[in-house]
Amino acid sequence: MASEKKPEILEVEDEEQRQNRLRDILERLNESGPSTTDNASFDFGERKTFSVEPSTELLARVQQFLPKIEQSNAELLQRDPRSIDIEHIEETDERVIQMASEQAYLSPPSTTY
Repeated sequence: MASEKKPEILEVEDEEQRQNRLRDILERLNESGPSTTDNASFDFGERKTFSVEPSTELLARVQQFLPKIEQSNAELLQRDPRSIDIEHIEETDERVIQMASEQAYLSPPSTTY
């Protein structure tokens, strides 16, 4: 005769029981852990402050680049915003690269009839 296994019941705690359980766990951890009332300090060693000279090559490159980007921004402000909108595609555009989202590959195909 096979013995019947009694079904297990999932016990769900309410919010108050959950708070009490978490408080008990944290209190036990607090009691067993190292005391935080110790004023133990960590020795960071000797800390000195010193100045660092910026890279003159990098600074020169940035100074050359900034006027170019300023000029490009001014040119973009003069253009029609639709002409630089990558979301707007004209019918006369010959070559277009269209990007699909990752979701398009993960979703099952649509079965709309």
